[in-house]
Amino acid sequence: MRHNLTYTIDRIEACAFAALAALCIYGAIAKGAWWHIGTAAICAAVAVALWKSAIVDEGEEDLE
Repeated sequence: MRHNLTYTIDRIEACAFAALAALCIYGAIAKGAWWHIGTAAICAAVAVALWKSAIVDEGEEDLE
């Protein structure tokens, strides 16, 4: 199966936001930056939304 560009970009962005969420959690726990707890939650929500979007895009074929 050939993947389209939107699928690939959604997956890459989902991984990037998951990494940002992990860094926010690290900052909140190890460095005491408690205000990053909300930022981590937002990053995690965006990562989940992008991953679900990639799953939807996985079934779509290119129109070319």
